[in-house]
Amino acid sequence: MANEPFPRCFDSQKQWSIWRELALVSLPGGNGYCVDCLPSFQSQMIRERRCAFPGVTFVMVDDRLEGRRSLKSKKKMMYQTEEVL
Repeated sequence: MANEPFPRCFDSQKQWSIWRELALVSLPGGNGYCVDCLPSFQSQMIRERRCAFPGVTFVMVDDRLEGRRSLKSKKKMMYQTEEVL
């Protein structure tokens, strides 16, 4: 897990490792790290060409904003993961 390449929207391997550790507790589900994104951060990452999922939409869930990947994005991620295995 420590040597896994981090997503481009994260600034460092350390930041990614911390997120992954906390995700074991929060269980982000099929939306992965995009669940914790914000519209303003997404816009910045798109401008910097660092967003892997520019189609993420944002919804209110229990008084907090969550990023949601499209079904097409989720299928693409599953296929890429299976290819690596």
